[in-house]
Amino acid sequence: MPTERVARKRELRSEAVLDAAMGILETEGLDRLTLGRVAESLGMVPAALYRYFASKESLLAALRGRAVAQITDVLNRPLAALEPLSEPDRIIARLLQLARTYGTLPREVPQAWHLVSVMLAQPELVVPAEQAAVAAPTLAAALILACQDFERAAKLKVLSKGDATARTFAWWSALHGTAVLSKARFVTDQVPDVTVVSDLVARTLLEGWGCKPELIKRLSKRRAS
Repeated sequence: MPTERVARKRELRSEAVLDAAMGILETEGLDRLTLGRVAESLGMVPAALYRYFASKESLLAALRGRAVAQITDVLNRPLAALEPLSEPDRIIARLLQLARTYGTLPREVPQAWHLVSVMLAQPELVVPAEQAAVAAPTLAAALILACQDFERAAKLKVLSKGDATARTFAWWSALHGTAVLSKARFVTDQVPDVTVVSDLVARTLLEGWGCKPELIKRLSKRRAS
């Protein structure tokens, strides 16, 4: 149908705009990212971009939504292999796998990782709350899953009792810190492999929250590759 072809063409053009915007963000920074600069890179007049994105903020919101979806896909991909495990083992194995996978994000989805890192590092709100909410459900789903795992693990007495929400954000912030280690190589070449550090962080947190070291050791060998 003609309407389907038009919709597909529009989708492809929108993706091309997002690709161009991402390139500018990576090479020139957030301040240089404007609709005019994106139009220039595509050989278009700025007014033509308004058919796809009404403002820089809506463009950033779309970029963030795409980045979060890509990151979530990478995080979720290896977890299916852990489903046959019993529930207590599966929960801990899943948390260990998430820790390892999170550390690979800068390598697996470098553009998505760069965008999320830039936005997290900005003290001001670069995307209005109502536009950021478009991507929020995808990100929230990953955090909710982790929170449910922490809550369920405590009920099963695999972990000690504790605030599951606080543990979720402690977990996420610690893993995010390990993932930026690649930047430390500009300072010293003694930086260990990120998976070694993320494993250490995950084990330390889980042991601190009451998980038995022998269980962590056993399940570390069962994680998906």
